[in-house]
Amino acid sequence: MRYFPDPISGWLFLGALTIVLGIACYTDELYTKIPKWLTLPALGFGIFFSVLRGLLMGLNGKSVWLLSNPSPAMGALDGLIFALAGLVTGFLIFFGIWMLGGCGGGDVKLFAAVGAWLGPYLSYLVLLLTVILLAFCLVAIIAWRVLSGRSPKPDTTGRRRVIIRFAPVAALAVMLVALWTYRFDLGFIDTHTNQNTEARNDR
Repeated sequence: MRYFPDPISGWLFLGALTIVLGIACYTDELYTKIPKWLTLPALGFGIFFSVLRGLLMGLNGKSVWLLSNPSPAMGALDGLIFALAGLVTGFLIFFGIWMLGGCGGGDVKLFAAVGAWLGPYLSYLVLLLTVILLAFCLVAIIAWRVLSGRSPKPDTTGRRRVIIRFAPVAALAVMLVALWTYRFDLGFIDTHTNQNTEARNDR
């Protein structure tokens, strides 16, 4: 499956998403929150890029997601549906995590916006990888404290202690999922080689 009409558009998409996630991680680390001035434009750009991607895919006679008759108009509409479905999926997933106390409200809004970039399926993969990475980080921190004989200092401020920032871990999961999913579109693996491999497997 192709996600972009050419590698350049794929890299532009990934570069813009990287900038959004980088700013989010910076503000989360510096101010312990992700502001609306980032999440709302991120949502707008996510929808814009998805619609533009659908339009370009339609121009190349390729479908995006659900609509099977590729054309510029249908591609743009399919991209919009893709973005909205990803937005709802990302919001529901991270709203559930927020309800469990696993992240903040800014994280919910950010990754709802990211869902508009990635769509519903990749949003699920991001959740799965985020859980795995968080578990790995927690085990590593606990092991380091046990082996070094250090224990966390008592918190006298009355604020909830944050062991791991959620946004950087989830952002890493987003980038890993995106790089793997778009590996053919970005030119990491030759498309012709992949097609030949699939043809041999079909024999």
